[in-house]
Amino acid sequence: MALQTSDAFAAAAGDPDLLRPALGVEAQYLEAAFEEMESRFGSIEGYFEKGLELSDETLDALRAGLVRPAD
Repeated sequence: MALQTSDAFAAAAGDPDLLRPALGVEAQYLEAAFEEMESRFGSIEGYFEKGLELSDETLDALRAGLVRPAD
């Protein structure tokens, strides 16, 4: 069984607490990222189309594979 990143880091004598800022998720970081995305691209769709330059075909394929219809 593979070790988790923090477990492997600790096994190599690293302090797992040092990884938290880089690998953890903080609500304020996500909020700042969404605010920046909306400021630059207007919406998540704008980010996908303008920021990532994804084609309509790619977006359709992603939706088909990742989005589940509401029940």
